[in-house]
Parts: sequence; structure tokens; C-alpha cells
Amino acid sequence: MSEKNLSDMSDMKEQVVALCKKHQFAQALGVATEWYHLAVKEFGQEHLETALMLRYLGVIYQGLGRHLEAEPFLRKSLGIKNKLLGENHPDVIESVDYLAAFYQTIGKFKEAEGLMKKSLELNSKTAGEASPEVSLHLHNLSKLYNQVGKYKQAIELIKQAAAIDVKILGENHPNIVISLSNIAALYVAMKDYKNAEEYAKKGLDRAMEVLGDEHVHVAISLNTLAILYRNTNRFTEAEPLYKRALEINIKLLGDEHPNVSTTLNNLATLYGNMKKYDQAIALMKRVLILDTKQYGRSHPTVKLNLSSLAALYQAMGKHDEAERVLQDFSN
Repeated sequence: MSEKNLSDMSDMKEQVVALCKKHQFAQALGVATEWYHLAVKEFGQEHLETALMLRYLGVIYQGLGRHLEAEPFLRKSLGIKNKLLGENHPDVIESVDYLAAFYQTIGKFKEAEGLMKKSLELNSKTAGEASPEVSLHLHNLSKLYNQVGKYKQAIELIKQAAAIDVKILGENHPNIVISLSNIAALYVAMKDYKNAEEYAKKGLDRAMEVLGDEHVHVAISLNTLAILYRNTNRFTEAEPLYKRALEINIKLLGDEHPNVSTTLNNLATLYGNMKKYDQAIALMKRVLILDTKQYGRSHPTVKLNLSSLAALYQAMGKHDEAERVLQDFSN
């Protein structure tokens, strides 16, 4: 084995890592490809150094948005690690998790579910069924089920994770607050408003007790309860909750944070429901300004908000204004 080649590979690795951290994936690709060929020459196809390089190539192609090309590199990297280290090795479990998250990102939910279940099983064996690792993987699988509309399964998994968290962290840990709010949101999605209100109120009370009156998670809990009230036509109860959540988010995160935009959007929707169209339109214009600055004019979120603004003008009978808004953003 050439010392020069080893030195070159070490330099290439440093370059690739640095470029990936800066999201300079196009530059990283050339260096990583050279590193890969050198690794195969020195170590062969089935070596941990080769597996590492394959992982980086997958990450780079993913960063470039070339997901079809990323997948085989990630799968092959996992296969080599699994063969050399065994499925219970931490590096293998981490690679399973990464590939699962990759599949979730690109919408291959069936593949993601299979890998997440496998990782949950492996973590249960290696770390124990009541471990932080198992709790984390239960939460991750719950998020996947939420994404695909399997709300009952998602709720069951969050409750399992919360029970573990209570044992490990205690009832007053912020993770418990988050779980209560997430369970409430899932019940809202199921239109099970009785259970949703129970968990939303528990989440808000616990958040204020544990975190104080002004905390990001308090704002999230306020939003969750407000959405519930809005969905059940309890508009006057929802309004002060949205306003308080907005105050907290602006104070803690600044005027231009995505959480501020989300809360403004929710409050605008509420005012639309209440037929307070002038207030709704004023808020939706602020949302459009924030989201356009954050994401750009062509982003789906901006287009959706634009449609909402046009719909508000339509509801007021201002059809010309609605058409003008849509035309302005299409230009």
C-alpha cells in the first residue's frame, strides 16, 4: 500500500468533508470521485474506507438533487458496513437511519417505513426497549406515519415514546411538552376534537409550568389549541391564543422567522373565517412578503399563500383585485 496514496486519500477526505459542510457539492463531487477510485484501488470494493466514500458520494448527489444517483451509493455503503461490522454495530444502525431519512425525503415512504422499523428493532436489542435511542426512533416513525396520514399509528408511537421519556427524563422535561402538543395536533388531524382539546390543554399547561410564559414551545402549544378552536368554530377563543403565540414568536425569534409567518397565516385564516376580511388581507400580505423573502416567488408555499389572498378578495366581492394579485405574481 502506497504511503503517498494514503496521504492523498486523507487530503481528499478533508476536502470533501469541508466542501460538504459548505454545501459546495458540485466541487465536492470531483474530489470524492477521485477519492473513491483510489480507495477501491488500495482497499478493494468491500472495505470500510470504500463504504465511507460511497456514503459521501450518496450525500453529494443528494445535495445536488440527483436522488436517483444518490440511492445506489447509500445502499451499497450500508451493505458493505453490514457485511463487515454486523447489523448491530452503531455505524450500521446509523446508516440504516440515514437511508430511511433519505427515502422519507424523496417520498419513498414504504422503503422508509421498513428501514425505520428495522432500526427500531436493532436499537431495542442494543440499547434496551426503554432507552433514549428507542424513544427517538419511535418519534421518527411517528412523524413518518403522520406524513402519510396514518394518524392512529402515529399517536400510539408518540405515547410509547412519551412513556419512555417520562421514565428517563421525568414528567417536567420539555420533550414531554412537545409530545403532548404533537399528540393534540394528530387528534386535530383525525378530527377527534375531544381528545385533541384534552392533550392541547395539557400541553399548554405543562409548557407554561415547565418553560415559563414566554418560550417557543409555549407558542407552539398556543397555536395547536388555537387551531383546534378554529376548526370547531370557536373563533373568539382562538383569536387571543394566536395573538399571544405571535407576540412570543416575534419577541424570541424576530419579525422574519418562519414561525412568525406561520402564526400570521393562521391568524389571517381565522379572520377570514370570521369574515374580518380587511384584517385577514393585511396579515396575508405580511405573510407573502415574509415567505417570498424566505423562499422566493416560485416556491409552492408562496403560491399557496397567494391563492389564499386572492380568495379573500373574492370573498369580499373584489374580483378585479383578486385577479390583479394573481397576475402580478405570475409576471
